[in-house]
Amino acid sequence: MKKQILKFALALASLITLVVERGNAQPDAPRLTMQELQLLTQQWEQGQFTYANEASAQSVAIRSGLNGMSAGSNAVVLDYIYQQPEGGMVKEFDKLWLARDGRSIRWDDAQLQLRSKTRLPDGRIQAVFEGPGREMGQPCELRRVLTLGSQKLEISKEVRRANTTTFVALARYEFIR
Repeated sequence: MKKQILKFALALASLITLVVERGNAQPDAPRLTMQELQLLTQQWEQGQFTYANEASAQSVAIRSGLNGMSAGSNAVVLDYIYQQPEGGMVKEFDKLWLARDGRSIRWDDAQLQLRSKTRLPDGRIQAVFEGPGREMGQPCELRRVLTLGSQKLEISKEVRRANTTTFVALARYEFIR
């Protein structure tokens, strides 16, 4: 009789544990695939770079181009070119490494977690990454938003500085075909 009660108690404890674990289970975290990120690896000649001019507190919009290149099995290089309002040409780049599980990305020196991934009504995919970083030498929370499509692409950078609650847009690239 004691063995039967013990078996029943163990079975009941296992069932309770299973129910509690299922009740506390988080839905699958969003994941970005390398195939989706490959939408960046194209030549985008028609674009605009908009940035916040901190000196004048105004937005500046200038023409831009992007050459996105694959840099290995899980990496992409974004090679931007644009002409400054003063006339000089600028060429800069970002390097992105997608984690094998698709839940995070290393964007240059910042390790960012994928917070959301949404399919937009026009079919594009919007991926929002956030994590700690530095801007202008100061620690901050970074947000990078990729909106990926075959005909339209957007890349933005936002920061939330210490002792603030909102993200501020610093730069945005928009490209169309």
